[in-house]
Amino acid sequence: MLKSKDKERLADASAALEAKRQEAKVAWADMQTYQKAAIDAGAAALDPESEVFKNLDKAGEVYDGLCDEVTKMEASFARLAELVTEGEPQMAAEALSPQQAKHEEAAPLLDVNGFMEQFKSWAASTGGRLVNPKYKFGSSPGFKLIDKNDVAATLRNATMVTTDFPAVPTRRPGIVPIVTPTVGLLDVIPMVPVTTDTVEYVYEKTYTHAPVETAEGSAAAEGALAYDVASVACHWIPFTLPATRQMLADEGRMQSFIQQRLALGIRLRLQHELINGNGTGQNIKGIVNWEILTHTSGSDYNMPFDVLHKAITAIRVATFGMYEPSFVLMNPYDAERVVLAKDANDVYYYSGPAGDGAPTIWGLRPVVHSEITEGSPIVFDPTATECYVREDVSLSVTDSNADHFVKGIVDFMASGRWGFAVLEAKAVCQVVHFNS
Repeated sequence: MLKSKDKERLADASAALEAKRQEAKVAWADMQTYQKAAIDAGAAALDPESEVFKNLDKAGEVYDGLCDEVTKMEASFARLAELVTEGEPQMAAEALSPQQAKHEEAAPLLDVNGFMEQFKSWAASTGGRLVNPKYKFGSSPGFKLIDKNDVAATLRNATMVTTDFPAVPTRRPGIVPIVTPTVGLLDVIPMVPVTTDTVEYVYEKTYTHAPVETAEGSAAAEGALAYDVASVACHWIPFTLPATRQMLADEGRMQSFIQQRLALGIRLRLQHELINGNGTGQNIKGIVNWEILTHTSGSDYNMPFDVLHKAITAIRVATFGMYEPSFVLMNPYDAERVVLAKDANDVYYYSGPAGDGAPTIWGLRPVVHSEITEGSPIVFDPTATECYVREDVSLSVTDSNADHFVKGIVDFMASGRWGFAVLEAKAVCQVVHFNS
């Protein structure tokens, strides 16, 4: 049997070990408190000079030191127990604490169930979190033990939806551009390259012809010719778009797309000016602001074909047949009035809904565009007009605009210079009140 003195030595060692374990538990609770404070502090806890960091680091050192002491004391207690109980295994088992006795008895048999009971008891004491005894601030945090009952409850009570694991969206190639007008009107006007900013042309101002039959020996009738010079200025139309260097580097197609949109913007403005420009300041003087012919619809307004033919006749009469109109510029709503026109028996003048539409109207090729004012189609001979191209659309790039260089911004610019003239205003006739 164990001597009384040996029992006292074991009891004292066991008490000291248990006291040290309790001390370690207190240190562990302190460290958890400082861990929570660090989480609440957020980024400030990452500063080694902050109070939160220092408190947590100190608590970790204390806890680690106590863990080392407990380990050494457990080893010393185990050696002491072996020495004082040598040859008396039953007495040795009785001398140990209940958990240690159970462990000593079960060890030769590898009692897995006993080990798991101890493990579950320890896991419960840590709040269900596996924790490294050497855990310090900055190491990987503990992780929650997964219980099969928790998983089963989740599967029973919750349904997985797309927000739980959202799918990566599919992106179609290319860009869907914003809706813009076409530049089809520019295909109708003749383009004439020039080499100066100002274009002059000589026009015949007066032609008096008075030939009459004259008796032999009498003086012939005298005619008169007078000429004058007109000039047209070419106007600069610029357009710029800025972009960052990062965007251009990250998306290789963007530079080409920007340049395309710049060029389109220039041509859209030129098209507008050739038709509707008011000619003041730096604006180009467009067709409708020249002294062209007009034909106002009267009682014939409900017969669009008749109205358009009267505009043709006005040009033929005014130019003595020298100019023959071949185009009519129309707003989409006016074009619709023509296409939907019917006779007294409600039969379409053209091929109706099953056909391909009207290719010509009295030999005029219709050009349908929203730039043309509704109710005011323009019948004309394009040879009586000219668009002078001093510089066609050109593209340039710079980073020296303002402070764009230091900001990493690149400026793209498109520009061009054009002028416009209606050489013979009588070769153009605008219909008024076409739709009323």
